[in-house]
Amino acid sequence: MFLNHGPDLHSRLIRPPVVKPAPMIKVAVLIKQVPSISDLRLNPDGTLDRESAGREMNPHCRRALGKGLEIAEEYGGTTTVFTLGPPAAEEVLHQAIAAGASRAIHISDPLLKGADTYLTARYLSRALAIEGPFDLILMGRNSIDSDTGQVGPQLAEFLGLDFLRGAISLQIRGTSAEVSTEESGPTVTEVRQMPLVISCAERLCDPVRFIDSLPDLDPELLVTHTLERLGVVKGGAPRSLTTVSQIKEHRTDRLRHRLVGSTSEIAEELTRFLIERGAVATCRAGALPESSMQISAVPEPTATAQGKDTRNVDDTQLNPDVKLKAGDRYLMLVDIEQPNQTGALIGTIGQLADGVDAYVDAIVVGRSDDDLNKLLQNVRVCRSIQTIDRNPRTVSEFISTEVDLQQPKAIFAASSVLATEALARVSARHGFGMVADAIGVEIVKDRIVGLKPAFGGTTVAEILCESPTSVFTLRLAPTSRLSKVGEGIADPQQSQSGASGLAALHSAEVVIGVGMGVALADYERLEPLRKVLQAEYAATRKVTDRGHLDRLRQVGVTGTFLLSNLYFAIGISGKLNHTIGLSRVGTVVAINPDPSAPIFENSDFSIVADYRVVLPAIVASLETALNSQAPPSELDTVSLL
Repeated sequence: MFLNHGPDLHSRLIRPPVVKPAPMIKVAVLIKQVPSISDLRLNPDGTLDRESAGREMNPHCRRALGKGLEIAEEYGGTTTVFTLGPPAAEEVLHQAIAAGASRAIHISDPLLKGADTYLTARYLSRALAIEGPFDLILMGRNSIDSDTGQVGPQLAEFLGLDFLRGAISLQIRGTSAEVSTEESGPTVTEVRQMPLVISCAERLCDPVRFIDSLPDLDPELLVTHTLERLGVVKGGAPRSLTTVSQIKEHRTDRLRHRLVGSTSEIAEELTRFLIERGAVATCRAGALPESSMQISAVPEPTATAQGKDTRNVDDTQLNPDVKLKAGDRYLMLVDIEQPNQTGALIGTIGQLADGVDAYVDAIVVGRSDDDLNKLLQNVRVCRSIQTIDRNPRTVSEFISTEVDLQQPKAIFAASSVLATEALARVSARHGFGMVADAIGVEIVKDRIVGLKPAFGGTTVAEILCESPTSVFTLRLAPTSRLSKVGEGIADPQQSQSGASGLAALHSAEVVIGVGMGVALADYERLEPLRKVLQAEYAATRKVTDRGHLDRLRQVGVTGTFLLSNLYFAIGISGKLNHTIGLSRVGTVVAINPDPSAPIFENSDFSIVADYRVVLPAIVASLETALNSQAPPSELDTVSLL
C-alpha cells in the first residue's frame, strides 16, 4: 500500500533546510576615562590632583568594549560607544573607534562638570534613547576611580530594564541573552530577554587592544551631545545629588621591619609581634592598630552624636531640608543571608539613630529568626517588615513603598550585589543622593557624611548627599571572630562558613595571599598556616588567570580590597596593582626569597626565605602561642544563623 503524500513531502525531502539569519544585534558600550593610578598625586590642600595625572580607559570598560565588538562582529551588528566627560574624554572614544566601534557619542557640557552617578546615569539614558534602540547595553563592572557600581542599576531604572552585574560569560539566544555572573558567590546563569543592561567582569573576555598611533578620527563618526541637545532647557540642568567635601590620601604606614636570624628565631619573633599588635587570635577584622593606619592631613574626628564637628562644611550651601533633627526616621535594609555584616549594620545604625534621637524601620530580606529579632530589639527599631523575594527590582519597589509612607531621612544597607542594585534603583526613582560601599558614616554639622574609598583604597572621600533622603551601602567590619585554633576545612575555594570568594574575603580576619612564587603542587604546604589562623585564601591576578584560585579571590585594582587584620603575602612580588588592595589591612607579613621584592616596601614584617623552609616553624610557633591563650569571651560572638 502506497500513501500519496503529494509534492509537498517530496520538496521538503530534497530542499535544504531554511536557516534563519542571526539577528543583527545593536550594542551600546559605556566607557569612562579615568586617571592613571600610578600617576595620582595630591594638591597641597589634600584634594586629588586629577589634572597632572595621566588618563586611560577604565580597565573594566576595556572588557565591555571587547565583548561589544565581538558580538557585533558575530551577528553583523553595530557597536556604539558612549561616554560622559570633559572634552579630554574624547580620547577614549577615539581609541574605541580605532579598535572597531561603529560610532561614538560624547556627552559633554560645562554644567556637567563633577556630575555624580545620578546625573551620569540620567543623561546617559537620554542619549541612549536618542541614539537607540539597543539590544544590549554593556559597561564595566565598576570604575577604578570612584568604584561605586551605581551607574548600571541607576541607568537600568531610568530605562525600565533588567540589570545583571559582573558578567563572566555572555551568549545571545535569539532575542534573549544567557548571562553567567560571579559577583559574591557561586556562578549563577540566567536567561533574560533583551534589551538588557549588563556590567562586565574582568573574566568576561580579554580587554580590547589599542594601537599605539591612532589614525585621524572621521568627524562623522563622533557625535557630541550637550545638555541642550539632550532636551534640557537653559537653566534646567539639575545639580548633583552628592558632593565631595574633601578627598584625602589614605596612607598606610608600614613598619618595613625585616626579620633575621635562624628559622626558629624568626618564627618566634614574628609570633610575638603579631600577638602584641592584636593581629591574631581574638582580634576582629577591621580593628586596625592605630600605629599602622592613618589618613594624612585629616584632623582628628570631632563628630559627636549632636553633630558638633567643626570641619570644613559650608553652612551657606546646605539645604535646610537635609539637616538631621530629633524624630527623624531611618530605613535599614537587612539581608538575612549576610550574617557576618548584619550585626555590625544594626549596631552602627542603632548607635547613629540614638545619637540624633531618630527612629529606625527595618526591611528584612529573607526569613528572620530569634537572634535577628533580639538584635533589632536592642536598637530603636519601630517596625520590622519582611520580604522573601530576593529580586533586586522587587526589593527596590518594596523599599519605594516604605519611602512614600515614611519619608525617611536616610536609607542604609550592608554592601552586597542585591543592596547596591536595589538602593541604586530607589535612588534613581526618587532622586536621592547615594554613597555606595562606604567604609563608615559620621555626623558633621547635622549632616550624615559617608566615607568612601576610591582608587582601590588609596584615597578617602567625604561625601554629602544634597537630597532630603540620603542612601548608603556600608562595607562594615564583620561581627564574627576566629574559631578555635586548628579547626577548618581544606578546600582553598571555600570559606570557613561554606561561602565562596568575595563574601568570604570581606569577612575574613586573616588572609593568606598566594602569588606565582608558590607552585600549584605546593598549595597543600599552606594549609597548616591557614588552619592555625582560620584564614581565607586570596591571590594575585596571575594566579587567578591560571585558574589556580577562584577569580573572586583576586586582590588588587581589578579585584577587591581587603579589610582583614592580617595578610600573609607568600610568593608575591608586590606590584602596585596588587598591593593597592592591601591599603586597609592591619598588618602585612611578606615571605619571599628575593631580598629586593617590591612587596617588602609594603609590608610590616618581611622574611627573606623559601616559604617551604620557614612556614613549618611559623606554624609551630603560632600553635604554641595561640593554644596557650584563654578562649575569647562569648560576648565577642554574634550569630544570626
